Order: sequence, then C-alpha cells, then structure tokens
Amino acid sequence: MNTSLKQFLERNVLFVILLPILWVLHGYTNNLGLVPKKDALLLALFYCSVALILTGILWLFYRNIFKAALLTFLLLSLQFLFGPVHDFLKGSFPGTIIVKYSFLLPLLLLLVITASIYLKRSKNNFHRMTIYLNTLFFVLITLDSFSLAISRPKEQNTNAVFNFTPCDSCQKPDIYLIVADGYPGNRQLRDLFDFDNSNFENALKQKGFFIVDSSMSNYNFTQYSIASMLSLNYLKGIKHINSNKDDIQISHNALKNSPVISYFQNEGYTFFNHSIFDFKGQPSITIPTFLTRKLEPITRQTLTYRIMKDLGYHFVTTLKIPFLVKRQLTADKVNNQKIIAATQKTIHQKNNKQKFVYTHLMMPHHPFFYDSTGKEVPLELLKDEFFFDKGARISYLKYTNNVLLKLIDEILSYNKEKPVIFLISDHGIREIRDKFDPHYQFMNLNAVLLPDRDYDGLYKGMSNINFFRFFLNKQFRQNLPMLKDSTIFITD
Repeated sequence: MNTSLKQFLERNVLFVILLPILWVLHGYTNNLGLVPKKDALLLALFYCSVALILTGILWLFYRNIFKAALLTFLLLSLQFLFGPVHDFLKGSFPGTIIVKYSFLLPLLLLLVITASIYLKRSKNNFHRMTIYLNTLFFVLITLDSFSLAISRPKEQNTNAVFNFTPCDSCQKPDIYLIVADGYPGNRQLRDLFDFDNSNFENALKQKGFFIVDSSMSNYNFTQYSIASMLSLNYLKGIKHINSNKDDIQISHNALKNSPVISYFQNEGYTFFNHSIFDFKGQPSITIPTFLTRKLEPITRQTLTYRIMKDLGYHFVTTLKIPFLVKRQLTADKVNNQKIIAATQKTIHQKNNKQKFVYTHLMMPHHPFFYDSTGKEVPLELLKDEFFFDKGARISYLKYTNNVLLKLIDEILSYNKEKPVIFLISDHGIREIRDKFDPHYQFMNLNAVLLPDRDYDGLYKGMSNINFFRFFLNKQFRQNLPMLKDSTIFITD
C-alpha cells in the first residue's frame, strides 16, 4: 500500500460516516424503485450527522478520536443490524428467551458498557483497526455503487394494455372514490360481531346509493387490493407476502401506472390524491415525519424502528412517557383529519375541469380513536390488545358511519351537477382473537351512487376488481369484459 494512502487511512476515522453511507446505499440499491433518491440522500445525511455528533460527544469522554469513533461505530452497527440478527434468532430459536426484548436489550446495553470500559482502559492506538475499517468500507461502497450503476428498477408488467376509446359525448360528472380502510361487510359484522349495520346501509340507500350484496375485496391487504382495483387487473408475479419487497414494488408500480387514473385524466378530469399512496406528480399528504414512510424498506430493520413497532405502546403504559409515542400512536388520526380537510377543500373548490377525487381514510381500521359518540379514546388504550376489543371496534365503526355520511352530504350539497360517489373498503377485518374462516377477511363494503340511479350491471358477489370495469363500460361506453371474481390471500 502506498505510504501516503496508508497514512491517510490510518489517521482519519472515515469509517464512522462510511458505515451509514454504505447502509443507506445498500438499502437503496436493494429497494431500487421503492425508495426515492432524495429521501435516501436525506437519510444518509441524517445518519452521517448523528455519527459525527456522537463521535464528538464521546471524544469529550475519551479525549481520543479513535476510541470515540469505534464506540460510535458499535452503536450504529447495533442500530443497523439489529433487525436481521433478531429475525435470524426468531427463526432459529422461536419462543425462547433469547428472542425476547427483555433479554436482548439488557444484553446490548451490557455489550455497549463493556466496550466503552475496554476502550477507556485500552492502551491500543487502534491504527490498524482504523486502516482495516476504512479500507473495507471504501471497497464495499465501490462495489455497491457499481451494482447501483448497472441496476434498473424492476418495472413489472402489472397492467394489461387497455385500448380505451375517447368519449366526447359522454356525460362527465365529478367522481369521488372514498375508501374506508378495513370496513367489513355486513355478513362479517353479523356473524362475527353480532352487529346489524342496516341503519347505515339504509341511510346510504335513502341518498340513492346501491349497495352490492356480498361484495368482496380481491386481496386482504390494502395496497394489493387498491392497486388491483385501480389497475383493472389482478397483480401478476407476486409471492403473496405483505412484507416482500418485490410484492410491494409490484403493487406500487400498479398504482403509479393506474389505467383508471390515466383514462380519467385523458378525458379531461383533474385528479386529486387525498390518499395514503403516492401517484405520479401527486405524493400522499399523509407523510408528516422527517424519516418518511417511503424509507421503511430501509429503516424497518433498525433497532429503533423495531422497538417502536414492537414495544411502542409500552412507552405509554409502562414507562409513562406518552410524548415519545403519541405521534406514532395517533398518526392515523392526524392523517384522517388532513385527508378529510383536503377533501372538503376540494369539494368547495371551483374547477373548470371535472374532478376525480380519491379519498382514503384509515377508518374504521384500528386504532379506535373515538367511541360512537365522538368521545376520544384515552391514549393508553391504543395498544395491540385493544385491536381485539369487539365492543370498541363496533363503537368506532358507528363513529366512522357518521363521518362518512357527513362527508357524503357535503359532496351532495356543494355539487350543482349530480356526482358519482364510490364508497368502497379495501378488505374486511383481520384482527379477531377467536379462530375464524379467513374468507371473512375479504367481505367488504361496496356502495355506489350514480347520477341516473341506474344500477343495471351490478351483481351479487361483485368484487372490487370489476367495479371500475363496470363503471367505464356504463358511463364512458367502453367494452371491458368482467373478470372472474376471485380472492387471493396475502400472508403478513
């Protein structure tokens, strides 16, 4: 090795920022197409800043830059590698104490304390370790950079080619697609919750809605259900695993290339995205944090993400530090408020073009933020066990019914021309403690309001995938065949 290069690698603790750069670069490359470049750069900058700040703080303790950098390196390594190691332990030693946080977190704390004491007492100058780590990360970053340079996002052929025909003479009313996330079908409510939802359905019928009898979603998880509905087709090539990055990318591609949205835009409609998904040129409005949801393919393996995901409610119920998790536990409530406000603004907005408005509310999906009277549920109850409380679920469902009816009334009141309103749910209820037939997860709500109140063509057992096929044929004189109504189970 060249002497000057060796001295450079020996005297500079570059590995302390090369580690987060490598981690983000590797995650971005492995999730190409899922994570926006700008967000990945911000994540790398964030962790590089954390690394430098930690090193500076530890230097005050050690008065030695090499020791400070090595302990920072250990802390960042635990942050970045916890997820894969924990998954390996859970797969190799399921149900044992070594996979429990009550064992792992004290063990990690003991490791950090032991390492810090060792570094404090050590007389080693750690130059060889510094050379090794600097060299290693330069090599790994070079390899990952080369891999990124030759990689291309996977653009699965998720949608069939549709030869839509323009319809200049067709009536083009405003269209509101309202998705009530996790809204169960009547049979699921009746059979598993002993609840009769006929009051809500009758209220919809009085407004002119047609409710599809025995409606079904095609998938039991949101992104696949909505992606297939807006792509007019079943998703091809998925492995049926909700957390699988390839499956996620396929569903994202289907949403991004939605022929439904493209068709309406070509027909002169203005598309308003008030949903939890990103579309071309219209990102979701439901991303309030710096480390955004778009980064989850990278960050979901970190120690802090796992702790907040698996133990977040303990900060409220056990440690009594609600401000640490209030943002996490109430994120859907805040997002629902933002979505409703954005939808209301769009309703009142004067527009020379027709509107296609997609509103996606995370309700009556848990957490159950309100009871049937609109009274807020205490924060400490918003934990995993509460998801199985049937009484709380039905109470929140009643609250949701009121929210939906008020929103529909507002749409009808401020539209001079009669609008089209689709009120659909993406799937039924999955979180039931008692053993139940998985088929109930697909039983959903499917209601439609058409200006002419002509619902010929809707049929019992119709699934979400045929809903826009029916509408495009009826309203815009297309000739799309109905697909076989099927349900496809996705595992978590």
